[in-house]
Amino acid sequence: MAQISRRLAKLLIAVAAFGFTAGAWAQDNYPDRPIRIVVGFSPGGGVDTMARALAARLSESLGQSVIVENKPGANGNISASLVANSPADGYTVLLITVSHAISQSLYNKLNYSLEKDLTPVVYLGRVSQIIVAHPKLPMETMADFLAQAKRQPGSIRYGTSGVGSGEHIAGTMLEQMTSLKFTHVPYKGGSEAMVAVAGGQIETSITTLVSASKFINAGSLRPLAVSSLARSPLYPQLPTISEATGDSGYEMYTWYGAVVGAATPRPIIDRLNDAMNQALRHPEMKQVLDTIGVELVGGTPEQFGEIIRNDIAKYGRVIKEANLALD
Repeated sequence: MAQISRRLAKLLIAVAAFGFTAGAWAQDNYPDRPIRIVVGFSPGGGVDTMARALAARLSESLGQSVIVENKPGANGNISASLVANSPADGYTVLLITVSHAISQSLYNKLNYSLEKDLTPVVYLGRVSQIIVAHPKLPMETMADFLAQAKRQPGSIRYGTSGVGSGEHIAGTMLEQMTSLKFTHVPYKGGSEAMVAVAGGQIETSITTLVSASKFINAGSLRPLAVSSLARSPLYPQLPTISEATGDSGYEMYTWYGAVVGAATPRPIIDRLNDAMNQALRHPEMKQVLDTIGVELVGGTPEQFGEIIRNDIAKYGRVIKEANLALD
């Protein structure tokens, strides 16, 4: 019996050693097959543009195919749940936005935790929100916009890509800061909201520079103000919302970042972080994203983790004050 026990112990030690060796080999040889980047929004938007520009650079530096998969729905939460439940081996990467941080407080029932089930890789970049209006309305400036809202509370309708979207939260923050009242009109996407403004169905929209720039450049939308702390290099003549309202505390960005499953080994996270930081410094990627107003950032996983935690807390307070909730 003692001899059998000794043999069993040796077998268990051998199995454990083999598992450790296999795991170390997998990390050392990462990546040895294609990687997929999951995007929780439809093709053509800002996060999709970011994902495809990133995928092209990563394919070059990692020596493997990097495929973008669009899994839209529920403000990006369908894609997040999918990645949270995928093997944590670095072969399934999720591109998240500020919407994922917002969702942590917005949804009553969420089947994943951004902080517990996923782990940060890198903060990719950020883009300002922008308020745009129908070009033939008498609202020529942000001051006109605010004066109209003060004269007739609720008379200004603003379209967004949906309830609980970053654009909706931007509008809610503006209401809370100014004590003014606007009327939110949700659409299935940001482009639909801007088409509604251009067609005169609603007065304004809050959207990203990425989505609005082509409409503005075509003259079908009039820009009023940006949500960043500093003026946008694309439209330096536009005031920030902080400037227009006299409140220096208003700041809202749609940001983009990469995360993987929480149990992903640190050497794989570091490999992805290094490759993505290299991609962000690539001139071609910078050229593509500069033209649509995306500011590339980069940095460590820990720095991105701090952004996520801070924004979950920040927008959680906004949502609580506004009594917003989704099932």
